[in-house]
Amino acid sequence: MNIICRWPIQKGKEIVPVGEPIDLPVNEAERLIKKGLAEEVRTIPLLEGSHTTELADEVDQENISEDSDYIEITEQEYQELHQALYQAFNKDPLITAAKAVGVELSEEDVKKKDSVIEQIITQDKVDEVLATKEVD
Repeated sequence: MNIICRWPIQKGKEIVPVGEPIDLPVNEAERLIKKGLAEEVRTIPLLEGSHTTELADEVDQENISEDSDYIEITEQEYQELHQALYQAFNKDPLITAAKAVGVELSEEDVKKKDSVIEQIITQDKVDEVLATKEVD
């Protein structure tokens, strides 16, 4: 599991500095997250001309390889995107807006607003969905 350290962490003989992404076994990463020493890094698609591309300009470029189709964002960045969608829409209008911009949603996804939001973020449709709100 990829995490970003909030405090220096010792991994073997090496000290991982604050803000450095690190890949650890899930149980170890979750333990550090629970203690507040790290936060999870999420991976979302990197699409040209999208919100994620703009976000990539703000994120440490080491998190993106030149041939990568994904960008890693911190839990805080993910939560900011989640909050923007959550505050802008009620569940049913959110589903309608998501489907209108091409977000693929399963029958399970549409049962919970949080699942719909997660799909919007992972399919990199945040800006498009929010734009439908501005038109209304």
